[in-house]
Parts: sequence; C-alpha cells; structure tokens
Amino acid sequence: MASRTDAQKKGSRTDAQKKGSLGEKLVLFKIEKHRDWLSRSLDEDFGIDCEAELTEYGVRGEILKIQVKSSQSVARRDGCIKVEVERKYVDYARTCRIPMLLVRVDLEEEEAWTLWLQDWILRKRSQGTDFTTAGPWTTWVPRSETLDAGLNGILKDIAQWRHRSQLVLGLLDGLRAAAAIADEQSLGALIGVVEGLHGGAPPWAMDVVIEEAAILGQRLRATKEGNAISQTLFELVRRFGEAASRKTVERIVLREEDTYSRTGLAALALLYDHHHGHVASMGLAARFVALGRPHVGYYCAWREAHPGRSGFAGDVERGLASFEYAGLVFDAPGDVFLNKYANRGPSAILDYLRPSTIT
Repeated sequence: MASRTDAQKKGSRTDAQKKGSLGEKLVLFKIEKHRDWLSRSLDEDFGIDCEAELTEYGVRGEILKIQVKSSQSVARRDGCIKVEVERKYVDYARTCRIPMLLVRVDLEEEEAWTLWLQDWILRKRSQGTDFTTAGPWTTWVPRSETLDAGLNGILKDIAQWRHRSQLVLGLLDGLRAAAAIADEQSLGALIGVVEGLHGGAPPWAMDVVIEEAAILGQRLRATKEGNAISQTLFELVRRFGEAASRKTVERIVLREEDTYSRTGLAALALLYDHHHGHVASMGLAARFVALGRPHVGYYCAWREAHPGRSGFAGDVERGLASFEYAGLVFDAPGDVFLNKYANRGPSAILDYLRPSTIT
C-alpha cells in the first residue's frame, strides 16, 4: 500500500480543500455584506455548500441553494468564463424544488459568477442535451453575470419565483403529480395554464413541456395514469406542436427497445395534421431510417408526399398502394386494413409494410 503524504499524516487540508474553503468564504462574504441578503453555511455537504436568503421584505423563506466551485483562476473566452457542470449537480438540481446556483469562483481575482442550474438544464434539454450520459458538461457564462450583479438583480427575482422558467418547472411538476394519480381534470386544467403560457414564453419552454408529457406517457404506458397523460400529450401537440423540436418528436415516437410507440405515432399523425409545414421541415423520414426505424420513416415520407391528406379514410389503401420508400411497400387487403386502422390508428399502416420485390 502506498504511504500517505505528510499532509495526510498530519491531518492537514489538501490544496483543493483549501481552495474550496476560500471560495466558499468569499461567496458567503459577498452575500452577507449585501443589505438585502443573509448567508447560511451548511456543515454537511450533500451537494450544497451554502444558502442565500433574501431579506429585502423580511425573512420569508426565499432561499437559493448554492454549490461553490473554486480554482486559482478561471478560463476565459470571448467575454465569458468557463464552467463545468458535474453530473451530481445536474441530478441534485433536477430534483430540488428550491432554485440552485452553481457559483464559479476565481480566487486570484476574488470574483464569482453564477449559473442557475434548473434554468440551464431546461434550456439544454431543448437543445438536445442528453442528461442520461455521464457528464460533465461545459458551458460559458458571460463575465457580466457576477454574483454581485445577481444579488442586486436577477437573483432576487429567482428567489421570489418571479421568472418564467419557474412557471415551466411548476407546470412539469404539476403534470407529474396529476399523471401519478390519474387526475384527468387537473391535467385538462394544466393544458389551460400552458395555453396562457404560450406566446409569452420562448419556444424551448413549450418544447420541454411536450417532451415531459412524452416521457411520462412512456414511463406509465399500459396504465390508467399512462392513458391520461397520453390524452394530454395529444392535446399538447395539437395546440402547440409548432414548438416541438426534432429531438422531442423522436422522444415521442421511439422506444428504447428498437421499436416505436403506437401512442407516439398517433401523436406524430396529429403533428402532421395540424402543423404539417413545421414537422415536414425536420427531415424525419431520412432521420428515422438512419435510426433503424424504416417503417416510421416510410410513414413520414408518405405523409409529406400527401400534405393535404388526413384521417386516412376510404382512399388510404389506394394512396399507399403505389408508394414506396426505404425499400418498403404497403400490402394489405382493404377490409382487413380498415378494420385494423379503426382500432390501432395510423400505426396500422406500419403493420402492413413489407420489403419491395427485388428484380
């Protein structure tokens, strides 16, 4: 066994521990000296180093959780400073109902910058970041977003829940809770709240709400709760589908076990019905073929080749009979197919695809 260092033998702190302590003290000092805030150090480190509580209107429990990351100096580029977000911070922030800040400290400059993690996670989700991977993730924070500036401005709004991202976070929590107890009335009411948010929020916010409904539906599939959230998903894509990103459409349609969701395909059909231009611009046919789902690619190509067609009623068989894509053709007797379609919806088309004849 390797021998311990002299510092370890004496019980002294490592260099990293000392820098961490200095950074935390700097953050606590900056908070404490501000007349509208009080600081609170936390003895036990469970991913949170300290708290800041807004006291501008009295002590009302308006708290920010803070994780401090310190180093002697911080990398800079194009007016921004580099921040690495570790997986453990993402996991904590996604489950924490109190706003959580990652504060990056430059000990040499005695300066600190803030990153509001829940808001950052929402935005990265809308850009396609996969938070199931290990991390860490690198981001660049403008040098103007210092802790001092935040304490005078935006951090007060965040502590008081006066930010639109917090409305989105609240909606996601509401969707999860209503789905968990299969409360269809509350799910319907939440759609109304989303309607009020629509237009006053950036498109990425609506995209994340739709994605979350898709995630919940797949997690709860084949249950009463899952059926309730599926109806919510249909209503969301019908009303707000122009905000859905390609990543969210993939999340709606695909399952991990190399197949697709029938509910997801029904939602995709609604997207084509109500937002054809938007969804057709995503290149979904080729994308699904590349992902190993040629049957879904066929469906997308067929819908895009027939932009005015919806419902797929009596002429659907004739429309499909002459269409070929990704080496697949449609082959089913009309009476059999129409009966299947009545029960399964548009996914019945995929049930009757076969490889085209090779001559």
